[in-house]
Amino acid sequence: DRKSLSFFHGTVDGREVYTGESPDIVCHEFGHAVLDSLRPDLWDATLDEVAAFHESFGDISAIVCALQLPAVRAAVLKETGGRLWHTSTVSRIAEQFGRAVHSINAQSAPPDCLRNAVNNFFYRDPMYLPPSTPDDQLSSEPHSFSRVFTAGFFEAMSAMLKIVSHKPKEDDLLAVARDAGALISKAAQTAALSAAFYSEMAAQVIWADTALFNGKYDDALRSAFVRRGLLSLEAARSLKAEAARAVVSKPTPGD
Repeated sequence: DRKSLSFFHGTVDGREVYTGESPDIVCHEFGHAVLDSLRPDLWDATLDEVAAFHESFGDISAIVCALQLPAVRAAVLKETGGRLWHTSTVSRIAEQFGRAVHSINAQSAPPDCLRNAVNNFFYRDPMYLPPSTPDDQLSSEPHSFSRVFTAGFFEAMSAMLKIVSHKPKEDDLLAVARDAGALISKAAQTAALSAAFYSEMAAQVIWADTALFNGKYDDALRSAFVRRGLLSLEAARSLKAEAARAVVSKPTPGD
């Protein structure tokens, strides 16, 4: 609320659940604060995709933060066989809280987490979505609709890891997590405020890759965003051509 990060607790099935004990929830909420410091104009923008992106940024923050821990990286690599695009301890956001929510209302969350970055949701204009639905469907409610961008970005991270190594180790996963954090942060600062904020963010992530990594992850990013409907194929091709020109036109050291 721009004054504090507040965490609450309650009793579910005879057990006290403290949301502040969950690193995912703490990092998600702190992600809101970080994004607010980077882009204060997004805080009260009355646009569906902007509100949903705020929630997605929080979930991506939780994922990137979790991957800073060696034990988490080791568990994820073992659980997924090095293929990040599989349900795992890092893709499942807020497992304990999600189980509690599911226990109260089975249609409000999956049985094993609050949200899962590995999902099958494809972009649809939120204007034409219902305001609320069961968890297995997409609605315009920000937490629900956030899952589209989160999945696209997490799928891109999986492809980024393949670019770094076909047999990734912990250090490779850490490098990708840090690069992903740099990409989303830079893109958030430059994205133009618009109703089509998801496609604008996807484009800016690709531009951030050109600026930060000379287009190292270009194919991974474009493919994931197109598969999720966050970018049209035509827009992705145009961005690729523009990014290639930008890399070629960069001055070399000594120019």
